[in-house]
Amino acid sequence: MRAAAIAIVRNAVDIAPLTALHHWLLGCERVWVIDNGSTDGTYEELLQLQSRVAGLRIDRDDGPFDQARMTSDMANALLNEGFQLIVPFDADECWNLSLPAVARSMRKRNANVICAPVVNYIQSRAVLQAAPGAWRHATRRVERAYNPDMHAANVIGNGRVAFLERAFPRKVLFAPPPGARVAVVKGNHRVDFEGASIANRRTFACLHLPLRAASELEKRVNDYRGRHKPFRLTPSAGWRLEYWAEMLASGNIGREWAANSYDSDGMLDVFGVRRPTISDISLVRHLTRAERCRKALGVLNAPALAAKLRWLFKARPAALKVPKNIDDFPAGT
Repeated sequence: MRAAAIAIVRNAVDIAPLTALHHWLLGCERVWVIDNGSTDGTYEELLQLQSRVAGLRIDRDDGPFDQARMTSDMANALLNEGFQLIVPFDADECWNLSLPAVARSMRKRNANVICAPVVNYIQSRAVLQAAPGAWRHATRRVERAYNPDMHAANVIGNGRVAFLERAFPRKVLFAPPPGARVAVVKGNHRVDFEGASIANRRTFACLHLPLRAASELEKRVNDYRGRHKPFRLTPSAGWRLEYWAEMLASGNIGREWAANSYDSDGMLDVFGVRRPTISDISLVRHLTRAERCRKALGVLNAPALAAKLRWLFKARPAALKVPKNIDDFPAGT
């Protein structure tokens, strides 16, 4: 099954080149990334990587962040080229899977859409800026994700539960029937096409680092909030950005970072209530492998050797247990 990975990225120079390379190391024949107006060097770093990796395609679109339209257009273009499996990802995500295992799972269950859980990783409280290599400290996560049906205002607004303690919607992989035209919903949590057949699978997971540093909270308010607002699925869909904007304006953004980062004892500080996290280096292992491959590509600077490096640094799924309670999301949501 010919697989292609697709992503829209912006201002993620510290991690986007590595997640793009990770999906190439998974075995995706094409990794297509569109830079949506980065100003921090992300686009330039990706272009440099493209010059060394056959199958990596980098484009730039400085227009509005219409993620659903852009992702759908990319997926349909690749399907028209003959690709069969589409693997959407964000700049801060690494899929933990084997492509042959995905194909086998789809055949066994007569499914063409896989819904897989999102595992959120937590950064060290000491990481204030999203500098290259800071992801090495994202070695912890919660053991149990809180019920996603809890209303956002009750989860975040009163400080009872941290943002990263809440279960996230599943992400999708899809292999539509020939000739089908797909519509990917904003966030890559759902895809629509005629003949869609969905299967939930815990065997695969999307490993996610949503807050790479304390600076990411302010960045999401100042950079993401306005760009996302016109394309929200519902007016309430941007609750976390509006909440963080209030925290920033009130001078309490530091408390929000403490609630969503771990201290030297591995504890969150959720508005005065300390909560434990558990060790999990699965995401760091994927990113470390990608970083080593990237360095080797830079030293050798020989595109003809990329295939050998791909074999040497092949991404292998980690045997991880997803957080408890993460299955509360039904299929297709």
